[in-house]
Amino acid sequence: MPQKSFTKLVIFTSFILSAIFGGYLIYQNIQNENLAAQQRALGELQKMAKGEMAAFLYNAQPMELPKVEFLGPNGEDMDLSHFKGKTILVNLWATWCGPCRFEMPTLDQLQAKLGGDNFEVVTLNVDRNATDKARAFFEEIEVKHLQLYADPSTKAMRTLRARGLPMTMLINAQGQEVGRMFGPAEWMSEEAINLIQAEINSQL
Repeated sequence: MPQKSFTKLVIFTSFILSAIFGGYLIYQNIQNENLAAQQRALGELQKMAKGEMAAFLYNAQPMELPKVEFLGPNGEDMDLSHFKGKTILVNLWATWCGPCRFEMPTLDQLQAKLGGDNFEVVTLNVDRNATDKARAFFEEIEVKHLQLYADPSTKAMRTLRARGLPMTMLINAQGQEVGRMFGPAEWMSEEAINLIQAEINSQL
């Protein structure tokens, strides 16, 4: 190969390698900045986990969720991707669960206060083959603002790793789990509203 051609090849190869390396450094910087931003946001959100929300467990970063299938208010097949674009609070519950029954009125009130285009409370009933019981319970306590979602197969409990009931998950507008809480809560408390509102605001 002529010397000039070889020199040009070396220069061209060096240029390509420099461009690749430079692009990699830029990508790494962007990734690091994104991670730092997520960690700062997480730190701010973790400050909200106090009082009634002291038991709320934030993930180190939002986590992708497996597909969870259930029935919608009219018996239609649904999964959590239906809610992408809005923050949701998913509450797994059953009619035989005393603490679930206790907190349901406050979830209804929470939906009345914050529900809309940017947020929804998704109460997912996991009574085995007993959706009628859940519907009767909603009527009994005069639920006015919640829709009834149901998983009569109870698979959602295993898929979402629910150690018991109630179990409540905060899911961001991208469909990722922000954190979860085991056990009942006063969802109309100042701490609960502030925690949820902070997540809603972070997605706007």
